[in-house]
Amino acid sequence: MSQVPVFMLNATVLGAIWECYVFFQAHWSLASVSHGVWNGLAYVLFGFGSHIGALGISNTAIYGPEIGVLGLLLNVGVAVALWYRCAREGAFAP
Repeated sequence: MSQVPVFMLNATVLGAIWECYVFFQAHWSLASVSHGVWNGLAYVLFGFGSHIGALGISNTAIYGPEIGVLGLLLNVGVAVALWYRCAREGAFAP
């Protein structure tokens, strides 16, 4: 239950990342492909539910890409970098 807030924050951050992809390509295809690749890699490498993934990581509360604190921190770093680039290229101008 304590992983739900981390997951919700991470879903928001990933949405911001994929929105920046839409801005850079001016089309939704890169965001869609990125989402599919993300899900494929996350579930295969880290597992889902009670299944342990290919990496053998069982402490997903810390190391999980969607529900782990380190995954959230990494995604926030990527989002900040992309958000800065979007702002610099005028994505937020009226």
